[in-house]
Amino acid sequence: MIATTGLLLCLILPGPSAQEPKPSGKIVPAAEAKSHIDETATVEMKVKLSKNGEKQMTYYLDSEADYNDENNVAVLISYKHADSFKAAGIDDPSVYYRGKTIRVTGKIIKESKQTRMKVESPKAIEVVGETK
Repeated sequence: MIATTGLLLCLILPGPSAQEPKPSGKIVPAAEAKSHIDETATVEMKVKLSKNGEKQMTYYLDSEADYNDENNVAVLISYKHADSFKAAGIDDPSVYYRGKTIRVTGKIIKESKQTRMKVESPKAIEVVGETK
């Protein structure tokens, strides 16, 4: 009976789980994001350049007019996550966010010589100054 009870406790009690790292609470300006690679943070940026990259099946939101600028932060939204944006009333993120100041929460990475953040949900992007 004791062995059975132990087995039931193992099945009922959750084991250790990998939790999403939480951002520090500090808002990082886009130009400083390159100093926070591999950190989870909230980055604030104005979307100065955006495009619907049909060949790459990705929407791009850039903090600089030149995406090769060393201070650029590229926010990438894969087509495979487009349904969650459409459910929030955003048919094309590259059009919706263009020209807006946004705060993006997620992991900052270095990829293809760029500072990037990959976003899967519109919940990770807050439009600054927009009321809900």
